[in-house]
Amino acid sequence: MDHPIFYFDFLSPYSFLMWELLKKRQLLESFEYKPIILGKIFKEIGQKNIAEIKPKRDYLFKKALRIAAENEISLLAPLQHPFNSLYALRMTTQHATETKEQQYRTIDCLWKALWQSRIDAGNPDELIKALEESDINGKKLYEKAFETEAKKELVSNLKEALEVGVFGVPTLFDGKELFWGVESLEDYINYTKGNDPLDRELYDAIKASIDEN
Repeated sequence: MDHPIFYFDFLSPYSFLMWELLKKRQLLESFEYKPIILGKIFKEIGQKNIAEIKPKRDYLFKKALRIAAENEISLLAPLQHPFNSLYALRMTTQHATETKEQQYRTIDCLWKALWQSRIDAGNPDELIKALEESDINGKKLYEKAFETEAKKELVSNLKEALEVGVFGVPTLFDGKELFWGVESLEDYINYTKGNDPLDRELYDAIKASIDEN
């Protein structure tokens, strides 16, 4: 693996926050960006969608707003949530965007449109308009999003994510270790710097004990 991977879904405000925090740390460009469908991850691992668990949903939105405020990040909910993120995900595949620079610009533009401008996130016309306003060829991206290669890439991303143990987004993966959620960013940074405080022997012992039961 040449670069660590950032798995995300536009449906997740925490994926947006992770994107912004990595950008603030000037770490974002070192990642490979892989859109995945969060609902399918939940389905495969047998977890309810967060929107179906009202107390958890409400708590997580409050927490997201706290994190945004603490880090001076503007965060506004789309007009509807949950929404169908499939169009946005396909439009940000490597196939649709063709180059990493274009993929970065497209993802960044859509994050701002979805979580800072309160657009109708599930409406492809709104996505195209937001992209066009940022001098990105939204119509072309939308057309390429329906090509077989873009669809296959999204399926491949999901399969790969499940194989390495992804259970939610945002997830950072360096090829060996997973880091899930915004609050794991410091853990990721410490890990990559060789300062991981995790006691591996204790972890292995605890895991072995749990796995036996």
